[in-house]
Amino acid sequence: DTLYRLTDEYSLFYLKFIEGNKDVSADYWLNKSQGQEYKIWCGYAFENLCMKHVQYLKKALKISGIQSQVNSYLHRANNAYPKGFQIDLLIDRKDGMMNIFEMKFYADEFVINADYANSLRTKKEGLRTLSNGKKDISISFISTYSVFNNAHKLDLVDNDFTIDVLFEN
Repeated sequence: DTLYRLTDEYSLFYLKFIEGNKDVSADYWLNKSQGQEYKIWCGYAFENLCMKHVQYLKKALKISGIQSQVNSYLHRANNAYPKGFQIDLLIDRKDGMMNIFEMKFYADEFVINADYANSLRTKKEGLRTLSNGKKDISISFISTYSVFNNAHKLDLVDNDFTIDVLFEN
């Protein structure tokens, strides 16, 4: 049940777009860069960037001095909690808090719809249940252009950061 993550951006790019590619047409990259496969790769590369700069996320949360563990988390549905869920970045802090980080690479503001809001609730409730209610849980977003203000955001999101926090000193 270990979750492994390839974190070298070039290796990810190579495996996805170069290895085994026989298309050498002049417009190959133009066509590829407009497709869903490329957008998925960009999202994964953005997640890796965030994970490599987690010290800046902690600084943005104002928790740099608090001892913590940073991990990804995968829960497969079982008797302890019947719904499965995955958290790409979880900061488990010694001060009784856990920060779930959602990382979204979009060309515009990210909009939380009803289905996505339910997914966030599952993650939060699942962690609360699996930690026996011993920790408070906060949901934070980091995205390219912020999260759109709607009822779901107001109900669920405690912190909304943009990519700029990864490069501030």
